[in-house]
This record gives sequence, structure tokens and C-alpha cells, in this order.
Amino acid sequence: MKKTLFVLLALTSGFFAFSQNPANNKEAKKEYLQKSVQYGEQALFILPNHIITMLDLGLSYLDLKNFDKAATLWLAVLTINPKNADAKKGIFSLFLVIIIFCK
Repeated sequence: MKKTLFVLLALTSGFFAFSQNPANNKEAKKEYLQKSVQYGEQALFILPNHIITMLDLGLSYLDLKNFDKAATLWLAVLTINPKNADAKKGIFSLFLVIIIFCK
């Protein structure tokens, strides 16, 4: 079980990192983000309160413009650890993105 969880966590972070490569076209970026979400959701199924996975998954959802899921994950992190700076940055980023899209 630990080995499976480790692999899922590594895949989540790895595919998110691949998605950020500026050389990727839009389709490749989306595919990497979707794989990051797939493996991240599996990891959270095994270990539901894994903060790093929740943060990474929130970033993937933000890039996929799934704002509800990104916010849900970051708010869950803040429920576990109210002082988590990365979750606060994620929420702030989300508000900025929403403000920009609403104009």
C-alpha cells in the first residue's frame, strides 16, 4: 500500500510539473493536467488528508479551470491547517483568476 501511494504521489507531482513546460502545446498540457488529476484523486482515496497532494491537485484543477474543485481542496487544507501559506496563496490566485475572467 505504501509503495502504491508513493507512486501515485510521484505521478501527481510529476505530471503537474510536465504540464508547466512552456514547450508543451495546449493539448499536451491538458493531457498532463488530466493525468495529474487522475493520479491525485487516487492518492487522496488512499490517504484523504494528504496536504501536498491536495495542494498539487488544486493547482491542476485551477489550470483546467475547474475552480470549484480547486477551491474545495484548498479550503480543506485550511481546515486541516489554518496557517498553510500555500493554500492561502491558492485561494488568492483563484480570486484573481475569477476577477480577470469576469471582466
